Amino acid sequence: MYYAQVIETPTQKQAEALAGLSGITYVLIALWWLWTQMVGWESLDRPYNIIAAFYYLTIALPIMSFGGVWSLLEQTTFTAYP
Repeated sequence: MYYAQVIETPTQKQAEALAGLSGITYVLIALWWLWTQMVGWESLDRPYNIIAAFYYLTIALPIMSFGGVWSLLEQTTFTAYP
């Protein structure tokens, strides 16, 4: 019994690369849309604004405040050494 060997052609590799790039693009667009919904949680209707507020407070707010915390840690000297 012989098994057929699958040989990848350049066209198959290009199709796989394009599919991967398309998938990454769709995921980034979905994340951007979710971010805009989380940040604007006050403008959503009643059951959705509670869910969006939860994710805003647990995900978006810590990410947005990380820059301030980082700059505070950079300016704070913990030891006498420079």
